[in-house]
Amino acid sequence: MMWIAKCKIDNRGRLTLPKSFMEANKLNMYTDVYIQTMYNTENCVKLVFKDNLIEELENVFDERFKDDREQHEVSEEER
Repeated sequence: MMWIAKCKIDNRGRLTLPKSFMEANKLNMYTDVYIQTMYNTENCVKLVFKDNLIEELENVFDERFKDDREQHEVSEEER
């Protein structure tokens, strides 16, 4: 097994990934990280990274234009 990076853990239990690791794997603040167990090991887990940028942008778009959609729906009902 090969060591890829060493991370620090703070007093709140947060891991800090090295910037070089994040850049090499194209990770950003919109990346969701899932922790999975690994079979037949007592001290290993697997980190799975999923890009969540599209979902985050959809949420921002929905919040920003929610009032516009509601007004549009009301004016269609008035017709």
